[in-house]
Amino acid sequence: AKDTSSGSNWHFRGQDLLRATLDALQIRAKNPLAKGHVLYFGGCSAGGRGALFTYEYLAEMVPEGVKTYGIFDSAMWVDVEPLLPGGVSFRAQTKAVLSMTNASGRVGVKCDAAY
Repeated sequence: AKDTSSGSNWHFRGQDLLRATLDALQIRAKNPLAKGHVLYFGGCSAGGRGALFTYEYLAEMVPEGVKTYGIFDSAMWVDVEPLLPGGVSFRAQTKAVLSMTNASGRVGVKCDAAY
């Protein structure tokens, strides 16, 4: 996705990189992903938050029958208001990031309705 709202030239290609990695595994691996295989997926810190967001859609990207597990290190998400005045909540940060990265279309219907 490209952020065009501010006229910047920022490009966000996390999902493209994930698809390319999975494609490369299918093409180059001696034993490509197939039914019965297990795929561990994750990240840490900000990457953990991105991996949490992406994990919901990972099953769509791998062959049928591949079991996926998410491992997220320090992907802190606490849906509470900030303790300090003027702090920005995770909910507000997430909405801003989804808007900036043009990724709001990846939010599930239930999640969108709830938040």
